[in-house]
Amino acid sequence: MQAADRIVTAAEMAEIDRRAQEDFGISGLLLMENAGQKAWAVVRDLLRTERMNTSRPRIAFIAGNGNNGGDALVMARQACIEDEVDVLIVTVTGELKGSAQQHWQILHRLGARRLVWQDDSDGVRTALDDVEWIVDGIAGTGLSGALRDPVGVLVDTINRSPASVVAVDVPSGMRDGRRRGELAVRAHVTVVTGYLKAMLFEGHNRSLAGDIRQVDPGFPSSIVNDPRVVPSRIRRMPIPPDHPVPVKSDAHKGRRGRVLVIGGSSGTAGAAVLSAEGAGAAGAGMIRVLASAQGVTAVLARNPSFMARDMSAPDGGGTRREAVEWADVAVLGPGWTTLTDTDLAEWMTLCEESTTACVLDASALRVLAQRGEAWDRLYNGAVPSILTPHRGEWRALASEEDDDGEVREMLERFPRRQGLTVVVKSSVTWVRHATDEVDILDGRVPTLAVAGSGDVLSGVLAAALARVVAAGLDTPAMIRDSLRWGLARHLHAGRSLAGGGRSVSAADIAARIAAGLESHHG
Repeated sequence: MQAADRIVTAAEMAEIDRRAQEDFGISGLLLMENAGQKAWAVVRDLLRTERMNTSRPRIAFIAGNGNNGGDALVMARQACIEDEVDVLIVTVTGELKGSAQQHWQILHRLGARRLVWQDDSDGVRTALDDVEWIVDGIAGTGLSGALRDPVGVLVDTINRSPASVVAVDVPSGMRDGRRRGELAVRAHVTVVTGYLKAMLFEGHNRSLAGDIRQVDPGFPSSIVNDPRVVPSRIRRMPIPPDHPVPVKSDAHKGRRGRVLVIGGSSGTAGAAVLSAEGAGAAGAGMIRVLASAQGVTAVLARNPSFMARDMSAPDGGGTRREAVEWADVAVLGPGWTTLTDTDLAEWMTLCEESTTACVLDASALRVLAQRGEAWDRLYNGAVPSILTPHRGEWRALASEEDDDGEVREMLERFPRRQGLTVVVKSSVTWVRHATDEVDILDGRVPTLAVAGSGDVLSGVLAAALARVVAAGLDTPAMIRDSLRWGLARHLHAGRSLAGGGRSVSAADIAARIAAGLESHHG
């Protein structure tokens, strides 16, 4: 499927479906047939790969009256025709409508057994306890509110069943704007029909979807690429194999990017060390650290190739300006617990005057959330600036009190300015680039969920950005691609450390990034 990495809202998907039918004459019944057939092929492969002890797995197809129900019934029909599984049909109501009724009539003639939830809920409960697989086709993306009974009780019954659950398109109960705690199916696998849905990647939804697969019902790609139909610019982040600015064979340390890390108060000096290590692991040619006296000791003890100065020294003012002017990118905030709004605003002003790009992390984000002088400095400036909040910092930074607020909507509302990129870190990371494109990095790597991992990432992103700045190629598109590279390296390190049977530290992540780059460059 062309443009398969595009991610859409429920409203955009509905418009894509309408345009396919009205502009191209692709009937809804044909789209449903294509979706159902291809979704069944995915499920059939799962059954064959994870076959139970029985040679004929028992599978229940649960259908509502909407398009998802029709997709599930197409899947059930093909399962009956192939005759490799025992098929049970469960419908929410006895009276089906439209295409769902047409598909049931075929299934009835094929001899499929059917139970109706409203008429025999006890029988359905018993049956769902006795099957190995359930296909959830109750409701799709068009929900306007939380599921209500009797459907809600049926969803709860599915979730209590020991069967493996496959959701069609999205788990039933999921919707744009879903609140935490609203009932929804917990799927082991979700087979997305058509384009990926943004709702699947929201923090409180992602775990409900399980493993996400995707099938193509046959939507012309010109529809999703039409900004009048799909105004959002969300996509699954491409994983670049190489940095957009290769390191030349005759490169010297100054041309590989110079990173300045500013932070590391007494007691939290390790954060600045880890940020510097992240920058070094990602290939920065030169790294300086301005920190507390304790931070300087920690930095030099960890890696003597780093340059370190005490930012509280008497000559701190001269040191500050000289250091910022030297750097291609400055990382402000890691471990800087004493940082004030005035201090941050001064550092940001120095960066602006020196045309030095910024990565603002940790304490810098806490200060920015106060919406004081530093916030004004951020939006009065123009140098490339990267904000790297985790979910808690992001709510404060975006002035959002709602714990259930969708990252997609919050990013849409968050103020823009030239050169500003926002990286909302979590198990699923959302990135709004300065190009106004939004990337989703569906990581879900627990090995990265350790203290200091974010500090390492801030250094990695600084090094990735410093290389394009040093080469004089810091266009919005090049910055976007360099940050994708940095995020991918951090994710790859976490994945490669997973399953090793030992605990992982942030220092391990930095070391793995460095080792991965060495192996990649041969």
